[in-house]
Amino acid sequence: MDSLHHQIFRNIDNYRLKAQDLKTEMYLCEAVLTKSNGCERALHAYNDACQKLVRRSQEVGDDYCAIRVLKKLHYALVNEMNNPDRGQAFRHKSYLLACDTLVEMCRLYRLYENEPRAQMCQEEFSRSITCNHPPKSH
Repeated sequence: MDSLHHQIFRNIDNYRLKAQDLKTEMYLCEAVLTKSNGCERALHAYNDACQKLVRRSQEVGDDYCAIRVLKKLHYALVNEMNNPDRGQAFRHKSYLLACDTLVEMCRLYRLYENEPRAQMCQEEFSRSITCNHPPKSH
């Protein structure tokens, strides 16, 4: 029983350390994205760093962390999508990635029977598209 207790705490500690490393990577990529002039590589690096943290959180059942990271990523992508200083291709890619994060956020909200929250996220995203006219695909 005692070894099981230690193993559980060791796994929790390992998760916390790995999550902290992934959060650091996410924040570094976010800083690079913020300072970039619409570099798609920076956009993909930030998206990938966030998605790694989401996957790791879900692997251990920390859906609360996964949702928080998805929301952070989603709103950053919406901001990039609506940033007039960014190029057309960059804004379109931001839009596509924002659609992906929206789907995943809504899936998690529905998993926890929070349909109103899922609908609210969809409505907010629809408003951001309507108000800001993101680039259309060709």
